[in-house]
Amino acid sequence: MSLLVVPAQVGEEQSLRLRLVQEAIEPSFLKLMQWDPPVGRLIFPKDHVQLGGVACRVEGCRKTSFKFAVAHGLCDTCDFHWQAAGVPVEEFLATARRTWRYVGKDACCVRDCPRPCKSAKEPFCYAHLHQQRVSGLSVQDFVRRSGVVALSSFGICQVLACDREKDYERTPYCMAHRNRLSVETRSGRVADEETWRRTTSPVTITGEINLRGLPELLVAEIIFGLQERTRSGAKTKDHSLRPLCDTARRQQVGSITEIDLAGLTRLQCQLVATFTTSIDRLGATPESERLKDVWDLVVFGMGGHLQFSDISQSWLREAAKAWAVEELPQRRGKRAHTTVQSGIRSLAKFSESLRLQRDDHGVTFDAWAGRTSSPSSTGRRFCSRRVSCPRTAATSGSPSSDRFCAACVPWG
Repeated sequence: MSLLVVPAQVGEEQSLRLRLVQEAIEPSFLKLMQWDPPVGRLIFPKDHVQLGGVACRVEGCRKTSFKFAVAHGLCDTCDFHWQAAGVPVEEFLATARRTWRYVGKDACCVRDCPRPCKSAKEPFCYAHLHQQRVSGLSVQDFVRRSGVVALSSFGICQVLACDREKDYERTPYCMAHRNRLSVETRSGRVADEETWRRTTSPVTITGEINLRGLPELLVAEIIFGLQERTRSGAKTKDHSLRPLCDTARRQQVGSITEIDLAGLTRLQCQLVATFTTSIDRLGATPESERLKDVWDLVVFGMGGHLQFSDISQSWLREAAKAWAVEELPQRRGKRAHTTVQSGIRSLAKFSESLRLQRDDHGVTFDAWAGRTSSPSSTGRRFCSRRVSCPRTAATSGSPSSDRFCAACVPWG
């Protein structure tokens, strides 16, 4: 299939988001990841400190070792076989050959034949394998034999995310997806085959991430999020990102923000959070950030967040934002925002009090201001420093619950 990216119906806001994200992706990062849109794959460089690992030292093994110091440069599978052998690692490396199964698929070893081979031990497509068995020749002799020519392709697997060659002409799938469909159909997990084609995951290839069949916006968000995560110094391996891409494909979402986090691992949830944060900061300014109910203080040159959403009255929430804008530049230190957030929490409690005790729930400022500017039952104005104010009039003679600071004058 030639369709690699799903052209989802997007509104003006998503269209703007797509353009913003695409413009922020650096060509140098695309070159590093060997990104080719027609192919739709991200290839993680093995020699990169944050994205890659070390090639397994066992001859014939294509996997990557991410624990070089612990596993002596062996991938997890080879490390398991080494520990089971119970011999020194150098002796194991001298005798071990990768004969157990590996992830991946090679083409037929006949020159220019595009059909997939049966296995690593029998590196021919089924047609050439039959000819080789009938001839009785070895693999090397059969390949050099005159008259052995390449055969035409059966086409590409019809699974949207797959680009592997089909094994047979009459089947619409490659062998891996044909077997997977058979197993999932027997277990009752396939309700509609057409939907299954769009949502099933591609065959895993070590060191690669397949983004075929994902919406254009989601592809751009994943690449940009990975770019920013790498820039920050964090490590991201292909086996950490791959399940997140498969989940997005299965849920048929159009953006990273639409992914349902239920069932995801802690690391995958962290990837969603960091990707989303990086995208939200694109083009953000203090003027645009102050319109939100949750402020990312990186935009203001600080760390942390300010949360205004607990203040239900719009007038009080806007007043709190105006106060925070004036207060933030006066604070210093890594945790300077906590003092400002403490004041916002106090306003949130006041907001809750208005919502519970007033008939109009404090929705409008005029009604509340009119009440608080009128005389109280004691003949004095309302004072916010009541009881706790250190400047309480010593000569008031009033009960502690009715004390007012000296700045409060009698009404009239």
